[in-house]
Amino acid sequence: MAPVLRGEGGRVSGWPLAILVAGLVIPFVARGRHILSVKLNRGHYKWKPQLALDRKTRTIYATIQTEILAACRKAGIKTRDSRDAAEALGLAGE
Repeated sequence: MAPVLRGEGGRVSGWPLAILVAGLVIPFVARGRHILSVKLNRGHYKWKPQLALDRKTRTIYATIQTEILAACRKAGIKTRDSRDAAEALGLAGE
């Protein structure tokens, strides 16, 4: 970086700025993910959807998770969804 500042030419990388922007954006994108926990006799399983930036993919993941949750509850499997805690606290939809 010093040669560039002295006016001798060189190249400036855009990676530090890209990492900074990603670090600022990712917490807001990850905020909407919900963890699905399923407890069976054989073990405890958790499913957290992948981080998705576009609304379409987030909607697909939420639909899949809701369908899995409904199927598990219909079968009588003990489940817990992080949305359940949010609804109990009155934070649903935020």
